[in-house]
Amino acid sequence: MNFLKVVNLRIIQNLGRFNQSLGTFSFRNGFTQVGLLLKCSNVVLSPASNNAALIKRSGISTASSGTSLFSSNAEKLFFEIDGRLSGLIDSGQLYDVDLHDEFLNIHFYLEGELSTIVISKQPATRQIWYSSPLRKPDYFDLDLGWKSSRTNKTIFEVLHDDLLQATGIHVKF
Repeated sequence: MNFLKVVNLRIIQNLGRFNQSLGTFSFRNGFTQVGLLLKCSNVVLSPASNNAALIKRSGISTASSGTSLFSSNAEKLFFEIDGRLSGLIDSGQLYDVDLHDEFLNIHFYLEGELSTIVISKQPATRQIWYSSPLRKPDYFDLDLGWKSSRTNKTIFEVLHDDLLQATGIHVKF
């Protein structure tokens, strides 16, 4: 029996607009086994309902393992930073922390004016780009453990230094 791991079920639900059928195969989803109908025109059916939702394989781009590894690690990095800083909003030490897809924006007051540190994912270069009103833009490589080849500092060290300088906040990462 063939098994297929479906990574994003939202894709299956959203692309239910193709309709040709051929054979069936199964995959495991957690502890349940779900049958799928394979389409002769590179289309896969999901038995989510009686009207099976379909996926056209040519419409889904798959990332290379390097890009997937980068995306996974970048998300972990963003969630770690967001988790450490979100508590500082309630205490009034930071104005806001926004996490949106490819960007993490950290808003704070610098000399009475609202300022922002922007941290963004760059999957094409497998880097995190960092922009702050307190220093030149910098780039952090996954392959170097989120270190900058320019300054040899990690993104955590740079963020700590900027927040300490701007707000007096000492954040442990």
